[in-house]
Amino acid sequence: MERGERFGVLILGALTGFVMTAVVVIAVGATWTAVQRDPRRRRLLRVLETTGVDPTWPESAHGG
Repeated sequence: MERGERFGVLILGALTGFVMTAVVVIAVGATWTAVQRDPRRRRLLRVLETTGVDPTWPESAHGG
């Protein structure tokens, strides 16, 4: 969950009286975001270790 989404969920929870539910939703969303980022990070690191070129930089930054 991005920052704006978290604030929106907290505000909605505060307005409706379901603050604890909002906190649980934010915790689950944050966990899901971390789980999604892990495989991408591993793939990018594998490319970096194999080629020695940072795959997140534009091609022009590599001198290519």
